[in-house]
Amino acid sequence: MQISNASKVLIIDESESVRLIEKKELTDLGFTRIEESSDGEDAKTKLMHAIESSVPFDIIICDWSLPSLNGKELLEFCRSKHELKNTPIIVTGKQIGRAHV
Repeated sequence: MQISNASKVLIIDESESVRLIEKKELTDLGFTRIEESSDGEDAKTKLMHAIESSVPFDIIICDWSLPSLNGKELLEFCRSKHELKNTPIIVTGKQIGRAHV
């Protein structure tokens, strides 16, 4: 898979301000197909809908600490789905370290 400005991106973070910053950075880089989600369950629904409509996400940017379905659980879900197992996932976090992984 090749990443380009035409890639479809899903940003998942409970913080609206973080999503806005990440979206602005991606937009400044030329990305136009950006969707957002504020929690893991909503992200899971969007990921499944994208697969069902044959327009899956090309990149997932996911916070580690999410409400309803955390980043680790969402990562495990993605790796369990054939259509998502090779999708690049960038995991972000404010409290990252061995104790939180």
